[in-house]
Amino acid sequence: MAHLSRRDFLKCAGVSLLAPVALQIPHLSPPPAHSLIHGRALSAVSVYKTPSTSAAVKSRLWPDTIVPIFDADPDWYRLENGYAKREALQPVLLKSEAAAMPALPFWAEVGGAVAVARQWCAADAPLVARIGHGGMAQVVDMLLGATVWYGLADEDAFIGWSQAAPWIPVSTLPPERAPMTLLIDTSAHQIEVVTGGEPALRASAALKADLPRGHFRVQDRRFSVKSGGEGASAVYGAPWHLDFGAFSLSGAYWHNQFGKASAVPGPDVQVTPPVASWLFERIDDQTVVIVR
Repeated sequence: MAHLSRRDFLKCAGVSLLAPVALQIPHLSPPPAHSLIHGRALSAVSVYKTPSTSAAVKSRLWPDTIVPIFDADPDWYRLENGYAKREALQPVLLKSEAAAMPALPFWAEVGGAVAVARQWCAADAPLVARIGHGGMAQVVDMLLGATVWYGLADEDAFIGWSQAAPWIPVSTLPPERAPMTLLIDTSAHQIEVVTGGEPALRASAALKADLPRGHFRVQDRRFSVKSGGEGASAVYGAPWHLDFGAFSLSGAYWHNQFGKASAVPGPDVQVTPPVASWLFERIDDQTVVIVR
């Protein structure tokens, strides 16, 4: 297998480019030719000698370990020393660029592997949440010192305190939005965006089994929400959230099970964070959502 091409990475991120508009996805710009796509271990991950679960296990990855991905097929990623199941790793383009600090409050996303939120500003304070790569929160407070801490909130409530290092500010300037049609195919487990009669983007999705067929309108949008219930089942920082009818769509950083039937916690329709960002920025409130 050869190294991942730009198009291969877009496939890893659940995207098919169908028209020039899709080339504008800001978070999917290709890396330099000499750089590598990386994967974030979503749990403890076994690395096999060959792409088979019956093969010898060569090593294991701790949760949130970042490793280079050299190649991919529908079920496996090839790593430096073996193969890992595709669903076990979140494909990521790491972001470490320094950005000017905006005035409080501002929105930020996790540019590294994970950001840990705690009840107060101490490394041993009780854990509130682990927000993975691509998750979002609003920085509403700040504590300066040898370690800078951010006070985090979502659209509804305060979350906790997190070290600043993993967070990268994101622009929330209103973009030019346009009416489009968002098609959700429940049998193929994918979404498609149509604008001007032409397909613009197609992406794999994770869909709740009871998602009803019908026509809806985009009714509300929020940068970040808590999803999946309370306590241990809660998922914080679900990014680029859209409501349609009584249902919702957002980016999901907590799994890589897009494009197939699976029971995953969170919103009714889940796509990768880059796809959710593209939708959030470009479709307006007149967009028709068709579930079929």
